[in-house]
Amino acid sequence: MDQTAARQWAELRLSPHRLAHVAGVAAMADELAWRVGEDTANCRLAAWLHDALKEEDGPALAAEASRRGLADELRLPFLLHASVMGARALADLGVSAAVAEAITYHPIGRPGLGQIGQILYLADKLEPGRQYDGVEALRELARQDLASGLRATVQAIRDFQSRRLDPQPIHPLTEQWLSELKRGGQRSHKMS
Repeated sequence: MDQTAARQWAELRLSPHRLAHVAGVAAMADELAWRVGEDTANCRLAAWLHDALKEEDGPALAAEASRRGLADELRLPFLLHASVMGARALADLGVSAAVAEAITYHPIGRPGLGQIGQILYLADKLEPGRQYDGVEALRELARQDLASGLRATVQAIRDFQSRRLDPQPIHPLTEQWLSELKRGGQRSHKMS
């Protein structure tokens, strides 16, 4: 599947609001990928597919996750759209393992996440439609240095989730990833 087909696939499944978000993610992913010399087509492909199942029925996604034998850690309700789409993209749509990994882990990250996944995580959190305190500074940092931008963005999202009136649990993979990032465990990419 190429990015044009992925865009059409997403357009058939998403509301205009969600599609605008996905288009913003694709644009941001393209920019970040270009800056670090990553394959822009694969980053845009991952971006167009990352939320393609976001508006699907939860029980149907849970059933598909079960049929596909997805790990329990990926069967949480807020992850189903990503984990099922990653599995579907790999098995049924012919995307690469790196693109499928990026789609699967875009909501939470994970230790050792590949560069396409790092870019998609950032693009999803920093796309132009996102408006929250500090987002402009995070965008600029990510544009200058992917690793620094990633570390700061994961920390900011984690802090936001824990400060909410209804605090959201932080996924263990996110905590492990943040620890890895703080130790400098993922390579740094200075932007040109």
